[in-house]
Formats: sequence, C-alpha cells, structure tokens
Amino acid sequence: MPTGPASGFESASTRASFWISPQLPWCSKRPPDAPCCPARCSRSWRVCSWSRMKTMSRARDLTIAFLRAHPAEAARVLEQLNAAETSALLTAVPGRVAAPVVARLPPGFAARSLASLTDEPVIRLLRRLNVPATAALLRHFPEPRRVRLLEELPATTAVGCRVLLRYPEDSIGALAETEVLTAHPSEPVREVLARLKAATRDVGDFLYIVDEERRLRASVRPASLLLSPASMSIGGTEAVDVPALPAQAAPRSVLDHGGWTQFSTLPVIERNGRLVGALRHGVLIQAVEHIPQQPVVRDANVLAVAGSAAWTLMAALLQSLVNELPGTSRQGDP
Repeated sequence: MPTGPASGFESASTRASFWISPQLPWCSKRPPDAPCCPARCSRSWRVCSWSRMKTMSRARDLTIAFLRAHPAEAARVLEQLNAAETSALLTAVPGRVAAPVVARLPPGFAARSLASLTDEPVIRLLRRLNVPATAALLRHFPEPRRVRLLEELPATTAVGCRVLLRYPEDSIGALAETEVLTAHPSEPVREVLARLKAATRDVGDFLYIVDEERRLRASVRPASLLLSPASMSIGGTEAVDVPALPAQAAPRSVLDHGGWTQFSTLPVIERNGRLVGALRHGVLIQAVEHIPQQPVVRDANVLAVAGSAAWTLMAALLQSLVNELPGTSRQGDP
C-alpha cells in the first residue's frame, strides 16, 4: 500500500527505520480523530498514529534484540550518537540489556551519557555492572556525586570501587576485578568448598591463598579442592604457578605478557605483594582498545565499520528509537 512522507521525520536514519514495517496511510480529507482510511487518496498523506506506534514497537524490538545479542557492536554504534541520545536510549531499554552495553562503552562517554539522569536510575544500572566497570564509570563523575553514588551501592562493590579508584585510570590496578575468592593457608578445604558452593557469582579461575596482610602466596584451581581431603589445610593443596601483574603497570605494557599464553586470568598485586584482584585477558584487550593511540586511524576504522550495510541499518534502528523517545529533539522538528 503506498504511503506519503511522514512530517517531522527528516533525517535519513529515521526515514530508513520506516522501511522495517508497513505503514497505513491516513487520508488527509478525514478529521484527525477518524480511523485510518484504507482507500488510496491522490492528495497528501500522513502516517497515522497506529502505524507510527507499530513501527516504533518493531524498531524497539529489533534494537533491544541487537543490544542483547551484540553488546560490543552496539556500543560502537552508540558512540556515533551524542551523549543525550545515548542517555535516552539506555534509559528506554531494560537494565539487564543496557548494562552489558554500558560496560563496553568508553567510561568517559558512558559517564557523560548518564550525567543528566537522577541518582536512582544510575544506581540501578551500576548495580548490574562488575566492580572494575563501576569504578571506571564513577571515576568520571564529579567527586560529590561519586561519593553519593558509592554510598548507595552494595558494601562489597563500594569497597572494591574505592580500592580501584586509588589507581590511575591508565593502570592495571584500575582494571582488576577485586571480588576474587581468597583463603588463608591454615583454612581447611571443607570450609573453602562451603564458601565456593555459597558463592552467588562467578568466583573466577583461581582461588588465591594470601597471608594475614593479604600478600599473595599461591594460586589454586577450585576444581582441585574436590580431590583433596576435607580436613587438609588449603596451604597444602596443589598450587599452580601463575605469574602476577604489577598494579602500577600500563595496560599496553602487559598486553604481550607471557602469562597470557597459558592463562586467561592473572592476579594483580601491589609492589609489596598485596593482592589487588585478578585481570581477565578480555578486559585488558577491551581497555587497550579504548585508549587513544592514533585518533586519525581509529576514526577511519569506525567510519569503515559504520559504512557497512549491517552497521548502517543498525545505526538507523538505534537513531529511530532515540528520535521517538519523549524529550529527545529530532532533526527537522521545530
């Protein structure tokens, strides 16, 4: 069924989104409250409210599906929008969908996108992020608001964030996951296994044995505890020789560390040997990608990706959803 132009939707990305689902015309000769006219009219046409809602729903469903299935790729698309548009989109989708995307955005851009929101939605989103991602985002908030947000987070998350915020943004210490499983050498295996079973989140690849001052003594694979006598002290179990990363090191300096050839997670320690946490190789790679090195080359890569057919369609979907959100200005609107 033919349709005419939709007034108020002037941007190319918005018009592209209207190709997703059929549009029902609204005869301009009928009053505004009349039902959609199925007949063809030679005069001007407008898209009816029902059609617009249907198109919006379709665009929303496709956008949410893409955000859920491809958070890293979606983050790259969102970087092409401004902070206000990104904020509108992130608050319009479920938190469980938005959180993985926010975690993959450059922290500074993510913080700017959330800066205009009240504390409540920001806290809900932060609660879904891991400690390194939360700390990286909080680092870019003004000090008064950062303190206020930290007070509303779970105690373990807040403590971990405060530890990471002590390190420079461009250091390994700022990227470490602080919520790792630790044990003292004298603890019996049965007690450590009980803590493993009670854990509500991924405990990581290793159990780290630390002394009273939290200095790293050994790394043990949790699975090996199942083969050890329950009464044996954890210090007597089989340890794995896992190299540690210095917390003060720059991310690029450890990208080719030999430990990555054997392990996907390495412990991070301070100069005195105190355990900060653990760093996953994937987190390191993501952090290095966000570090500006050659802006011209990086911008060219982004344009090349956005220029593909798939990216163009996805960008149109995201932009169309943003344009429909309340309070978001659209190109061509008064």
